[in-house]
Amino acid sequence: MSVVPKTAPWQLGPVSSLGRITAASLLALSVDAVGLTELSPNVLIGLTFVFAPLLVGIRVARGFDRSLPTAMITLGLVGIAIGAQLALGAPVYGNSRNALAVAAALVVSGLVAAVAAWFEHRRWNKPAVIELTRTNTRDPFARARGR
Repeated sequence: MSVVPKTAPWQLGPVSSLGRITAASLLALSVDAVGLTELSPNVLIGLTFVFAPLLVGIRVARGFDRSLPTAMITLGLVGIAIGAQLALGAPVYGNSRNALAVAAALVVSGLVAAVAAWFEHRRWNKPAVIELTRTNTRDPFARARGR
């Protein structure tokens, strides 16, 4: 589906194109959440919706271990918050309505990309099997053979 590129010097591990889509979705969601801060009941909650996707998106883009499950959890929690905002029937007007629609689209696209990237990562991240064989008991070095 997507090709695993070479690791850049600033990355800790390889990131597929689906992982990059997930990271871009999280970063765009962080920018979009600036318009949603007026809907939050508290300034700290609004800032959490700005900085949490930003930090998780950076982790995904750099290829940190277990960053894709963290991205799925983050996108799921933001999606639940958007659903709660719509279910409670709070008045949403003007730019906040547009920002809410964009955030919902980013959550869906990012979640689909994160799940696909996670399955892809599990598929191509198989452990190496190395067998050590000693053909001669007098030979102090064992020969390694990979499968």
